[in-house]
Amino acid sequence: INSKDELIREFQQQLKSKDEEYVKALKQQADDVEEMLNRMRTEFKDLQEEYESELESIERAFLIERKELLDRDKNEIDGLFEKRRAMELAYMNMKQQREEQYQREIDDLLVKDAEEYNKL
Repeated sequence: INSKDELIREFQQQLKSKDEEYVKALKQQADDVEEMLNRMRTEFKDLQEEYESELESIERAFLIERKELLDRDKNEIDGLFEKRRAMELAYMNMKQQREEQYQREIDDLLVKDAEEYNKL
């Protein structure tokens, strides 16, 4: 009976030892999971900051490019308006010169006709 009691105590000791190892393993696993979650949170936060920084950089580049395109287009439009204005001025000058020439021709014809009429 003593050997059985000792065997039972030995089994109980082993069971207690294994229970303690199990509890210790569970605690270690919980700590590992918590550490992994903390690392994941940190990595997520770092990635989010990186992406926000990259997005801001892209937005700045986009705004700079947009401004450059708007300035270029405005300059092109201003140049076209200036060209049109110059062409309109040239047309108006040519028209005025033609009108003056036509008026001189009419005046000359009137003078010539008046002289011919007076001769008769």
